[in-house]
Amino acid sequence: MPGSKGINVQGRDGELRLLDKSQASAGAAGTPWGLRVTFESMDLSITPPARVEELSRQDRERLTVDAHYVPGSEMSLMDASDVSFSAALSSQETDAILQFIGNQWAGEEGTSKSTWQVKGTPSAGLVSTKARGLSGDGLYIGGRIDAKGSAIQLPDFGDQKKTAVDMEVTWTERAGANRYGMRLKEVYFPPEAQRVGESAELVTISLAGRMYGERQRITSFSRLMDVLTSTLF
Repeated sequence: MPGSKGINVQGRDGELRLLDKSQASAGAAGTPWGLRVTFESMDLSITPPARVEELSRQDRERLTVDAHYVPGSEMSLMDASDVSFSAALSSQETDAILQFIGNQWAGEEGTSKSTWQVKGTPSAGLVSTKARGLSGDGLYIGGRIDAKGSAIQLPDFGDQKKTAVDMEVTWTERAGANRYGMRLKEVYFPPEAQRVGESAELVTISLAGRMYGERQRITSFSRLMDVLTSTLF
């Protein structure tokens, strides 16, 4: 997937993990529920989030030593950046992914209050990673960085049927010696933007999301409680 901006990774095999923001309900302090999926022939594209605009200030419209820049509106910090991911998976994993990113939950209409779950787990429901606190929240520390270099907490969605998850993906180098990857926080996957294709040999899923949190490089995964097996990884 060629591109002039952002990060693009293509044609590698590896593992994808999706995580929610639950803590004690996952059975271990500070451990979220998560979904682990191995994939083949992956294609990932990430657009970096926008930074705050710079506004110029001059000395009575003259460029003197007193001229400087000041931060502009911080509205761009609330805007999401684009994320797309496609890979070949099993049909069971594909169905679990669509449930974990909230497609089934968002599809409930009217006054339905059914819990956001994956195949009935967890009983208390998954918890969106949107609007995480800045401290005292285990793994979920930090947010986007404002123009002064401080972490900020973004608000929750106005629509309570919209949910966000954290996404972690790692790839193995072709030589098999090293592993590297990305952690994407607060990613919302609109139900209408997800695509699944099936052939006699494989199932291909194409995820398109909007990232509201930060992007980090990783070499290992965060701890999670697997939602399909209730096993700690």
